[in-house]
Amino acid sequence: MVSLYGDGDSLPGSGRGGGRWARALALAGLRGAAGVLRMRDVPAEEHRLPWIEVPPIVPGGFYAEPTADDRRVAGELHLPEAYVLAVGESETSLGLLVTSWTWVEGPIGDSFSLLVASSQAAFPRLAVEAVDRLGLSDTVRAINVPDEAWPAVYRGASALLHGGGRQNVGALRWALASGLPVAAPSTPVTESVLGPAGFLAPDGDARRLGAACLTLLVENEVAASLRDRGLERAGGYRPDRAAQAWVEALLSSPRA
Repeated sequence: MVSLYGDGDSLPGSGRGGGRWARALALAGLRGAAGVLRMRDVPAEEHRLPWIEVPPIVPGGFYAEPTADDRRVAGELHLPEAYVLAVGESETSLGLLVTSWTWVEGPIGDSFSLLVASSQAAFPRLAVEAVDRLGLSDTVRAINVPDEAWPAVYRGASALLHGGGRQNVGALRWALASGLPVAAPSTPVTESVLGPAGFLAPDGDARRLGAACLTLLVENEVAASLRDRGLERAGGYRPDRAAQAWVEALLSSPRA
């Protein structure tokens, strides 16, 4: 048996509903596998598992050029004319991002919005409190994005503001594939996935993170350079390239 580990926080039983026992059982099941597939662009967690590294796969739609359908999606979702995107963040990381946005909102808040996008429209309670407390309700909004609309939402953004956590590493890959420059805290995950294709700030420093985001919005040359590096880095995520590597990994994996 060969199993899939995902990105580390996607173990069966992990997250709010699982708890330590469920996670321990999931790990025990993985230890019985002949091989465990893990994405090669994120640091491995310290579990003694028979690792088989494979490249991530990003859906082909994220590599497409803008189309007329993007305008339809923007209209249906009532997207702002110019926005920075935040995707799949936890309550903790959202607090950091919202605070960092105060350093962007002051200089150019009349031109850009922070769009907190997810598959669920509801803002976490702590994020709502932070937005209200900091007086950002005019420039920060939450949005529910249908699965098929994600590529268009990424293409319409000016930058991705990321919290640096492992739980939403897919947002980083989608940004790279879409040519979207990224501002994020410097963490093992962002350093590994983005490398030189991200504008990284010291972890936990909201002011420096906001300054990084602001730079991407006002310094076209910086944004363009990171965009080019990101597209080059994401080349290996294309389905036609990554799928072959997966096939080779499965064929060469040990038998149970």
